[in-house]
This record gives sequence, C-alpha cells and structure tokens, in this order.
Amino acid sequence: MNAQRSGAAGLLGAAMLGIVAAPIVPRRYGRRGGLGVLGGVSVLLVRDATMALTGTPARLKMLPRVLLFLELGSAATATCLGLAAWLRPAGRVRAQSESSVPVANSILNTAASSSAALTFLLHTSRQAIYLTPGQGRREGVADPLAAPTASA
Repeated sequence: MNAQRSGAAGLLGAAMLGIVAAPIVPRRYGRRGGLGVLGGVSVLLVRDATMALTGTPARLKMLPRVLLFLELGSAATATCLGLAAWLRPAGRVRAQSESSVPVANSILNTAASSSAALTFLLHTSRQAIYLTPGQGRREGVADPLAAPTASA
C-alpha cells in the first residue's frame, strides 16, 4: 500500500468515526462538541459544493455522482440545523411554558445530530467507492483540471 492509499484509508477511518461521533459528541461535550460536529459538516459542505461547481460530477460514475449530490444536500441541512441548535442557548425561553424549551432544543439537537451522522455516512460511502480499483470515475472522460501532458 502506497502513501496515497494509506492516507485515503486514514480519511475513510475518520469518516467512519464521524458517523458514530456526530450523535455522541454534542451530548457529551455540550456546545463545544456541537461546534466541532458543525465544523466537520461545514467543511464537507464547502468541499462538496466545490466539487459540484468544478465539474466533478461529469467525471463520476452514476452511484458516486448521486452520493455526491445527496451528501451536498445532507451537509447543507446538517450545517443549517447545527448552526440553529448551536445559536439557541438551552436556557432561552421561546414558548409560554418553560417545560417546552428542553423538548424543542432536544428535537433540534437530535435533528442536527442525525443529519450530521447521515452526512458522514454518505461521505464514508463515497470514500469507500473511491478506494476501489475503478475509483468511481467514468471510463474515457478526461479531467479538465488535470495538467496537460507533453506530447512528443
């Protein structure tokens, strides 16, 4: 296994860890943990949006292409829900009854954690495809961002 494949396998392991950590870390570490998960899905959102805007989907096979767009939507949802959950302090009263505040916050936190875990699951699935011999790329499609080769 070369260094590039080892690094990719390490990233795959980190993505798998994200699936498990997304629901646990915010509960264990509170707002700091939620901010960490929010940071992770935000990075994936920017990465996925960049890939989609630079023409990567045209070079991918059908399944990785679909997974890229699903991951993009999931990352956007997780980022929005995570930001809303992080900005809403647990002590803020939005309803007449104080008993409804923890319920509203727990529903928002659960939705944010669930969509973050889904984002990491989709990301892990895509990474696993990229580690296969075909690497998820379509045959015969040139990479427009690749450096031109010198022809003699």
